[in-house]
Amino acid sequence: REHIRVDRSSDKDEALFNYGCIYKSASQSLVWLERIYKADPSQYKLLVIGLTQAKKYDRALALCADNYARKRDAGVAALICEIALLDHERELPESAQNILDNALNVHPNNPMLYESLGTLELMRKNYDKAIELYEAAIRILNNKNSIRVLNNLAIALSRSKTRKPEALTKINHAISNFGRNPDLIDTKGSVHQALGQFEEAERAFEEATLLSNNPTFRIHLVNV
Repeated sequence: REHIRVDRSSDKDEALFNYGCIYKSASQSLVWLERIYKADPSQYKLLVIGLTQAKKYDRALALCADNYARKRDAGVAALICEIALLDHERELPESAQNILDNALNVHPNNPMLYESLGTLELMRKNYDKAIELYEAAIRILNNKNSIRVLNNLAIALSRSKTRKPEALTKINHAISNFGRNPDLIDTKGSVHQALGQFEEAERAFEEATLLSNNPTFRIHLVNV
């Protein structure tokens, strides 16, 4: 029988996860990840990832709740957000939502947490709440901008009933900071489309398709 090795290197998370996932069967992979977790409970994130990939969301959330109760780690709350994004057809259990609410009180200066919560609210179509959370992340980052935060903030603004005109300024700011990234250009197209600027939207989507083979960009172009 093969020996389970717990890698203690700086890349241990990736090494352990890859070790657990060498099997074609998801169930076999989970067996190894469960054994790794039993040998070293600090590796719970690996098991959460495996459970989420296997769509065992309830077990993944329970594992997050157990670890948050012990350490109140902001990373656990961010994991819960990721699970909720993947399991988007179900409402997040009240116990998990309570963890998210508590995490903001415990970690009021953690930009990663605000970004994760902002993305969750964006998925829930709570656009003004998403904007509030993304803007909080930007304030905490203190101009050390994140491409994801700026991109998603522009998306949320473009869908807001009251702040839609601000979206174009935000996405242009992101492009000036990070260059003509195809994801940003595609978002710029979506912003123009939301503003009723269809010719500008088409030009942006065309540029995005030239910069990347992502099929989503071509779908956006044909639907403009």
